Formats: sequence, structure tokens, C-alpha cells
Amino acid sequence: MSPFPRAPLTLAAALLVLLPSLARAQPTNDECAAATAIKKVPSTQTLAVETATIGATDPESSCAGGDPTVWYTYTAKRELSLELDATASTYRAGITVYTGACGALTETTCVERSSDGGPARLVLQLRKGDVVRLAVTTRSDPGSTLSLVARKSAPRYRRPKSVAEIVRSSDPSPYGGAQGLLLAAVATDEKTTVFAQTASAIVVDVGGVPTTVAHTGSPSPAGGTFATFRPPVLSATSVYFIATLEGGPVGEGIFTWNGTALESVLLPGSPGPAGTTLRDFGTALAVSDTGVLAFLARTVGDPDQKLMRFDGTTTTVLAVRDQASPCGGTIRAFEASLAIDGPGDRIVFSADVRSPTGAGVFLAEAGGLTAVACREDATPLGGEHRTFGARSAINDLGEVYFLSSVDGGPSNAVVLWMW
Repeated sequence: MSPFPRAPLTLAAALLVLLPSLARAQPTNDECAAATAIKKVPSTQTLAVETATIGATDPESSCAGGDPTVWYTYTAKRELSLELDATASTYRAGITVYTGACGALTETTCVERSSDGGPARLVLQLRKGDVVRLAVTTRSDPGSTLSLVARKSAPRYRRPKSVAEIVRSSDPSPYGGAQGLLLAAVATDEKTTVFAQTASAIVVDVGGVPTTVAHTGSPSPAGGTFATFRPPVLSATSVYFIATLEGGPVGEGIFTWNGTALESVLLPGSPGPAGTTLRDFGTALAVSDTGVLAFLARTVGDPDQKLMRFDGTTTTVLAVRDQASPCGGTIRAFEASLAIDGPGDRIVFSADVRSPTGAGVFLAEAGGLTAVACREDATPLGGEHRTFGARSAINDLGEVYFLSSVDGGPSNAVVLWMW
């Protein structure tokens, strides 16, 4: 026994004894059932994760599995876009989104861990009452912390309150037989819809009252009669469409209907860019609110197809087959996908590319081409772009929306690109 009496254990000394065991405690939200609720946004959740574990009931994430996980939940109080960023101090983070109860979860999306130093980022579109569970993964390195930032913005889209049927392909056609294959239906407001029947007609539906603009066998303002029609598009005031013709001086053309009159816009033989003459048209057409056209065409004496812009007076070339591509290599062929913003200054198109990437979505404007997405680029939802859908869209803010099928992530997704 020591000859000296033992001093009482002070609070500071007791804490020194307890700290190592406290440091080894797991995060309180280490398991799904103990997930931290995000009660309001914007918010930032930061915690030490050096003792985080892979829970016994943690599901296997499709893109961010195999590492320790901490859990969060969020219940939407209204329809919104929930934007999430996860950053780890010593390693890369990943986010997997689930619905359902712990132990019976369904994965809805996953963002693969980004490169060192960058956050894992995704945007969720939520309706009022939606409940999501967020599994955030990282490594339990000594001293590691994890930060999850949640913020909201207005919904990037709104779901329709109801869907009403206008016409079926099997419905009788006033020109004999059935309606046939129905092409793109496009609406500019709540009252006006336009659609085409491949071998029958262009029809405009205004407030539930269908009006036939042109039909097979009806006179064409370019001479001859209409034969077949391509998908129509709408400006703020008029309908535009490509049609083939029979019995006249030309075999096709771009036409417009302004509510009363049907007119030719561009025909084979019309003036083309830089003193050339238009020869024939592709299948893609887009029009801005102000009536600026984007279309594919060839000129007399040149076999290569070109992306062109027509402002009502002048035709200019924005992209040409075999020119250099921002995705590498050269443009091999244009796809039947064109979109144009409201003022008509920027055009979005997709194309096959002669390069290892093979395909891309591009933004064309007076200053040249910009790559929106290239095949094998990483997507914001994880994985890589594999193929792109037939339709893209661009709004007046320059935000581009396009459909992508994905390798190593969600099977397909609508992707937003902001310049």
C-alpha cells in the first residue's frame, strides 16, 4: 500500500478516463431505424464518422455500397426540389435514396462517390407527404467527419392534375380508314394542341374543337397536294410542319399555319446560307416562340447535312456533318432531335460522333458548339451516359433537359444541364 493517501478523482481526470470510450461510440444515426430527421431546409448536418459501421440491416446500394453508412430521413411538407450535397473530410461520400420502411427499403436513386474533394450531389423531386430515407456512405478513417447539406428550390416540373384522351390511332379518320400512327403532340398553353397523323393530316385542337390544317390530297401552297406529314411544332402564334408533296414542282417543304392561312416557309430551291440553294430537308424541326426555325437540310451540290437556323429572312449554318465535335472526333450524323429556346438564339441537338464516345448532346449558338453531355460522361445520378433520347428541351434560362440511359446508375433518367 502506498504511504500516501490517494487523491479524490477530479471531474477533469474522470473525463480523461472516459474520452477514449466516448470517441469509440458509434454515430447516433448509424442504423436506419435511428435515422436523423431533417426537420427543415436549408440545413447542414455535420458529424464524426470515424466509428460509423455497415449496419447488419443496411441494404446493398447499387452504386455506393461497401462502406460505413449513416442515415437521414426527410418528409416533404410541399412539392419541391430537394438538393443534397454530401462531403467527407478524409474520403469521398455517396448518397443512396430509399423509400419504404427500414428492413424493407426500395432504392430510388443513387449518386456514386465523386472525385476526392468534390461533393456527392443529387436533386430529388418530391410531392407533399413523400418520405425519403438517405443512406450517406463514407469511410471510418480516424478523425473523419461528414457533412450533409440540404436545400430546396421551386419544383423543376409539376405533375398534371388530370390526363384526358383526345384521339386514338384506331379512331376513324375523316379521310378514310383509321387515324394511323400519331406523331408528336405539343401544347403551348391550356387551349391549343397540335398533332399529326403520318399519312393523313395535321390537326389543331383549340379548347376541344379540332381543326384540320392540311390533309393528304389537300392543295399545297407550294403547288401539288400534301402526301405525308412530319411531327408539327408550335411557336407562340403558329403551327409549323414538314410535309411531302405530290404532283407539284417540289417534293417537300416546311409550312406554317397562323390560324387562318396556310403558307410555305422554305422549299427546295429556297435561298440557303451564304449564297447556296436548299436541296432537301431532314426529319427534325423546332421553332421558337418568336418563329425562328431550327432544321436539318442539304444544299445543292453538297451531300453533307447541316443544322440550320432561319429567322424569317436569313438562313445560317450552325453545325455541319464531319465538323469537329466538342465530345472529340467529328460529327457523323444528326439525330432527329432539335430544340430551340424562346428567343431562338440557342439550339440543342443530338448527334452520332466519330470518336470513342460515339454520341453527344450539344448546344449550338452563334459562338459555336458546346457539349451538354457526351457518351461515357459521368451523370449527376451516378454511372455514365450510354445513349440519349429522341427529344430534348431548352428553356429561356438556357437550362437543357434531355433523356439519358445510364450505365452503372439508374436505367434511365431525365437530366438537367445548366450553362
